[in-house]
Amino acid sequence: MTCVITNTYNGGGNGDPDKGTIIIQKQTIPDGNQTLFTFNPSWSDVDFTLSDGGQSTSSKLATGTYSVVESPITGWTQTSAVCSDGSPINAIALQSGETVTCVVTNTLNGDTGGGEKGTIIIEKQTLPDGNQTVFTFNPSWSEVNFTLSDGGQHTQSGLAVGVYNVVETLETNWTQTSAVCSDGSPITAISLQANETVTCVITNTLDGGGENTVPKWLVFGYVWHDENENDAWDVEQPNPVDDESDLDGWTVQITNGGVTYSTTTDASGYYYFYVPAGTWTINEIIEEGWSKTFPNVNGHVVEVLGEVTFSEETHFFAKLMDFVVPTAYASVLPTTYGPYNFGNVQEDDSSSSGSDGSGPRRGSRRHSSNNNDDEPEGEVLGESTSIMPIGAPNTGAGGTAPHAVQFPILTAILPLSTSVRKVKNG
Repeated sequence: MTCVITNTYNGGGNGDPDKGTIIIQKQTIPDGNQTLFTFNPSWSDVDFTLSDGGQSTSSKLATGTYSVVESPITGWTQTSAVCSDGSPINAIALQSGETVTCVVTNTLNGDTGGGEKGTIIIEKQTLPDGNQTVFTFNPSWSEVNFTLSDGGQHTQSGLAVGVYNVVETLETNWTQTSAVCSDGSPITAISLQANETVTCVITNTLDGGGENTVPKWLVFGYVWHDENENDAWDVEQPNPVDDESDLDGWTVQITNGGVTYSTTTDASGYYYFYVPAGTWTINEIIEEGWSKTFPNVNGHVVEVLGEVTFSEETHFFAKLMDFVVPTAYASVLPTTYGPYNFGNVQEDDSSSSGSDGSGPRRGSRRHSSNNNDDEPEGEVLGESTSIMPIGAPNTGAGGTAPHAVQFPILTAILPLSTSVRKVKNG
């Protein structure tokens, strides 16, 4: 019996003069992208990396079958892998003295690779000018965020025609006061055309930042349990047990279409925001098992004009207040808009008003509900002489009920008129 044992040489040293070579080339769509891709070759224990246009050449390899595996990267798809000898990338048949070149192409998700491309430029401006606070941006065209300070730009070229957006992470004590794109697109929907360059300038203003500070106004309201679904907050009834309760811990949001702030109601169902002038929409996040009863539309639209006017009847009183207690009077009369209230009912309300703890939490304070969507009333200064501070710790643009500051002299004067001022509101 004869046994034939065959061994194949795996390369190394100078034992086989007729070895071959494998070259791996990287291409990306869009062209020129410098993302690094990692490859694991079967002919080596050491991985290598390539970006667009790069290549890696193996050492001399013995005749045989080889493979290379590319590590996937979020946001990219390997759209082709073509070897010059027709071999698949996972089974490269290398012959003696042969050089095989394999081109691996990856495409950025959302880029079809066809047609002309466009460019988006994001530019940062701050008020006051020259501030070097670093702002972070999350672009829809990439999984990687970028940062900018005043005067900085981020350019992304090679983008396919389409709609893109960029979201800025809001920094404490800063307000995004404008976001203007050169083609008129909103920052939330940048419409990029073929061969177009769109420049979007995003401006942030430092709160309390001197002469360029953007003034803000208080917008507030309450969230309550509208048990009987009559669109009215039934409180201060002869039997307090029948009072409808406040809803605390509910999320309320306000947006002007470009910037959105969020806060939660406090133990009294109260929420507030300080926002610059403009058109703002307020909505609540309805919790599971609940339905909204008020308002009957999607939310409240607030036109913050930043202007206080006095009626003829109260003009003299206003002057008197300004003369008697000018400092306190200025503090007591910030420009406010509200209340903008939300009523909700539990989908199964049979036990919601019970005292076993299964119903909504009841706040200790009671506030009247304004059910007029078209002309919300201004804050009424009656027997309460609380002053609402500008902002509250760790609440950003919004917050919950502020602490009260009492001015005894006002307690005697303010009840004389429940129309100390009227807030102008469209």
